Amino acid sequence: MSVAVVAGGGIAGILSALLLSESERFKKIILIEKNDVLGGLLNSSVTEEGYSFDCGTHLLGETGILELDELLLKDVMNDWKLISPLKVSTYFNGTIQHEGPCIDARLIDEPLYYKGVVELLNSKPVEEGRIDNLADQLVMEYGQTFADELFARTIKKLFNTTADQLIPGAHELFVPRRIKILAEHISAELKGSPYLDSKIAFHQIVDQRRSYYPHSGGIGQWISILEDRLRRNGIEVILNDHIRQVVHENGKVRAVRTSTEEIALDQLVWSIPPGILYKMVKQDGTVKMPKIRKVKLFHFVFDAPFNCDCAYLNNYDQTFSSFRITFYANMNSEHNGYRCTVEVLFSDDHCDIRAETIVDELKRMQVLKDLSNLLYCKTEELPTGFPLLTKQYVNELNEQVSYINQNFNNVLMVGKSNGSGFFLNDVLINTYHSVKELG
Repeated sequence: MSVAVVAGGGIAGILSALLLSESERFKKIILIEKNDVLGGLLNSSVTEEGYSFDCGTHLLGETGILELDELLLKDVMNDWKLISPLKVSTYFNGTIQHEGPCIDARLIDEPLYYKGVVELLNSKPVEEGRIDNLADQLVMEYGQTFADELFARTIKKLFNTTADQLIPGAHELFVPRRIKILAEHISAELKGSPYLDSKIAFHQIVDQRRSYYPHSGGIGQWISILEDRLRRNGIEVILNDHIRQVVHENGKVRAVRTSTEEIALDQLVWSIPPGILYKMVKQDGTVKMPKIRKVKLFHFVFDAPFNCDCAYLNNYDQTFSSFRITFYANMNSEHNGYRCTVEVLFSDDHCDIRAETIVDELKRMQVLKDLSNLLYCKTEELPTGFPLLTKQYVNELNEQVSYINQNFNNVLMVGKSNGSGFFLNDVLINTYHSVKELG
């Protein structure tokens, strides 16, 4: 009997197990998760007062792959609220805008803005291999002015480091690569150039993809639905345990050992950080902890509707601590107050920012009505965060993945563990294709 073990119960691990269960190749599938619940950050909490909050902004969106969407969304398409178009707002340089997630260059001082436009339009394509870091990339693609005035301060706020310490493209973890310039019709015409299209945004950005969110409660309901599907498909789910050791020989992992048992296997699917496996299988393998941007969540309930109808808002203004704000009240139908979650990024052991500060920022951004009253507040610091995409970290990650792929023919790295994606849909699509190749 062929046995597959999936390490990690995040969404990549859950999807892997579901796909494996539909394959005739494996007769037994075991998913191992160290926590007491599946789903990782795709979970929700419910307070004693009955308020639901997520761990940040999480909506379910169609991937465009029919089989994958049917597998993941068939139980929510008819029962959850359809959100289309998806409305996103931004706050930058003291101004709130409701036309999409991209930074508007027209909000900076006029002389700098026009200088930046000239530099951007005169920039030339550069071969990818010639760009050493994010700072070089931004100057080459946008010119020095926009690199400084639009990106540098935002990157410092979000990453707590300078762009020269990050790999090219690292900013796209938080900041869209396209920016708004000039008049709407001129931008549309310039986007006829593939090179300029990659840098210039439409002024009215409407995301027509179909997204879903529960009518009540939070995104964690999706994980409960998928967990029920796992068990109905005969998948064994082990919680509160993890793989402590692997048994391997002749280029194959033969078994994994948990705290209670040894499990023989034919296929190992690894969806957690590759460094954990790397240290187990490489005799002299050492793994350095990357620098992490941690996340503190501020959960609020107010007694009045918000001044915006977007699903979430990205705050790129460096004078604010808040980054992303999720407006649940604009996505579902609960009537017990107007809920939102504000994400704040930090690097120290503890975030000392107080809830009063964040409420004041919401007022300064004018997303709260003048007479809004705070009904409820709760804060939490997430146990995981975002690794800084430095050159050293990415090189070490690639080395770990490469070593495992080259030395073991029955180990599949999926999700964020293989470094091929970070955003939810990217993780889902990459995992889908990788697992389907197993047959």
